[in-house]
Amino acid sequence: MKYKIVSVRDVPDYLGPMVDYYTSKWNLNKDIWHGLISECITTQSPLPRWYLMVDGEDIVGCIGLMVDDAFNPTIAGLYIEESLRGEELGGSLLERVLEDAKEQGLARLHLQTYHKGYFEKYGWNYHGNDPENKVRDYVIDLL
Repeated sequence: MKYKIVSVRDVPDYLGPMVDYYTSKWNLNKDIWHGLISECITTQSPLPRWYLMVDGEDIVGCIGLMVDDAFNPTIAGLYIEESLRGEELGGSLLERVLEDAKEQGLARLHLQTYHKGYFEKYGWNYHGNDPENKVRDYVIDLL
């Protein structure tokens, strides 16, 4: 694979690029998310974890694994550049997150999305819709 997955926890120099990329792709408040993402470097807890997919110097995707108020733990913000979609890069990011989650002894992960059909092909199980905002809930058992 020509793409490399970088853990911000393991390579803290990627914190700034991670914050810039993630917040720009999801139209989020940079100051708030800087604090949330930088926690992966300073915490002794297994979560959060944040990852970038890079092609040389170019960032082509990202994903997070964090503690969420509704679900604990949850996948956050899987994003792949539109021009690279269909190349299974999102699956590679998901695979890396699942490997790291298993190493940390996590038994189950959650995610919420509006997408139908995408996560099922990677082994995620539809768990129902959130009645308030109509997003689809998914889970995957790791152990």
